[in-house]
Amino acid sequence: MISVILPCYNVEPWIEATLDSVLAQTCADLEVIAVDDGSTDATLSILERYAAADGRVRVMSQLNAGPSAARNRALAVAQGDVIACVDSDDLLPCDALERMLDVMRREDADIVEGGMVEFDEGKEVNLHPVRPAGMGCRRLTGEEAAAASLYQRGVTSSMSAKLYRRHIWDDIAFEPGILYEDLDLFCRLALRARRYVVCDATVYYYRQRPGSIIHTFNERRLVVLDVTRRLHQFMQTSYPQIASAAADRRLSANFNMLGLLLNDTTLDPSARERHIAECMHTIKSLRRGSLFDSRVRPVNRVAALLSAILPASALKLLLRHRYRNA
Repeated sequence: MISVILPCYNVEPWIEATLDSVLAQTCADLEVIAVDDGSTDATLSILERYAAADGRVRVMSQLNAGPSAARNRALAVAQGDVIACVDSDDLLPCDALERMLDVMRREDADIVEGGMVEFDEGKEVNLHPVRPAGMGCRRLTGEEAAAASLYQRGVTSSMSAKLYRRHIWDDIAFEPGILYEDLDLFCRLALRARRYVVCDATVYYYRQRPGSIIHTFNERRLVVLDVTRRLHQFMQTSYPQIASAAADRRLSANFNMLGLLLNDTTLDPSARERHIAECMHTIKSLRRGSLFDSRVRPVNRVAALLSAILPASALKLLLRHRYRNA
């Protein structure tokens, strides 16, 4: 059985479509554990209506504590042999879970990842099978998958668009109250996998909403600097063979936050300048490693090179322009 973990918060306009796409899956042996995270709209009543109509839906509710706490609560009661995580405004093609489950069985994989496609708010999505025939797969060890995710090459750190064997989650939980909770947790899960399989079929549609946190800047997003720092330190201590991948992911996060900070007008000026200085310092300390690592994405190597040859003022001007409309 597949346990679908579904944290929900104020998703009244989208939750019905999400639930319909999950319940329409061609593999019928599933449970949907929906945790309402203190919604103030009609989300909870919609969930309860679906639970009354379909015994596969289980509803829990809690005071608002964030998606990590909601996922942890659902994982604690999940009864399936396999876990899937779905965000409450996204959609699944009707055969998504069955196709990933087939791959998991055939390849004896602990984690299977499929393709994720973004779609704009208001756009119709075809949830019929995209590729009725077979799909291509890439086989990795858990360590290779963790490194690929850190290099941002062909493996994503998102919890979505994946199936996990239940034992992978033993004694692991999301850290409540932080953004980038997927990035924080994913490598620890991947490193537990004997076999990690990436498939090229589309299994997940990710809704782009203009008001979502990824399209705006606020101080909470700076936690990615701490998340990637801790990842880097963890790899240096426990998996030194992929520490260079973690260093590159940390470098990428610092470039990203630096570009956003240079355009920000919401922070106190002294706090903004302090964060900018910290990003510049981290970039300086890590750029050489990424510049001479052939596994690093070209965009990161170019950024590392520019940071080494340009004056700080010129680099900031370039990044300010690059992130002006982020």
